[in-house]
Amino acid sequence: MLKDSDKATKIEVVPGILTSAYVVGIDVTFADKRAIAYNSNRECYSIIGGHVEEKETAIEAALRELKEETGISPPSYKVKPVDWHLRHPKGICAQPFKLDTTRVPTPQKGDEITKFAFLTNEELPNFMSQNYFEPFSQKYYEVALKNGCSLGK
Repeated sequence: MLKDSDKATKIEVVPGILTSAYVVGIDVTFADKRAIAYNSNRECYSIIGGHVEEKETAIEAALRELKEETGISPPSYKVKPVDWHLRHPKGICAQPFKLDTTRVPTPQKGDEITKFAFLTNEELPNFMSQNYFEPFSQKYYEVALKNGCSLGK
């Protein structure tokens, strides 16, 4: 378990390295259900999130992506880092976060996220088997469910 949440939220972006090598994902829960985003550009479901921009920390990227994709602007202390990371075979490092919110995530005009599915942990495996997920997001949810990661909180 992480004792110092700042350690998990700071990603140093090295000059000359593509910032797309660093991503954040935010596991948002509302009313005890996970908000699963549908990306109309990619025609798949995914975790809320995206790339860390140059000179941006992971928590700053998570807060920006939350606002862009859901319209939610929580205080940074409510967005908590998960105490494990995912690494893609191509070297992409993902920092997951979680947020339990009382505000309904809503697709934002002009964003690629056009709808949300709200699912319990029990509903998620069946939903994943019937719908196409962006591979990174699918891996995140598989690991989260396997490790017993609770919704939000």
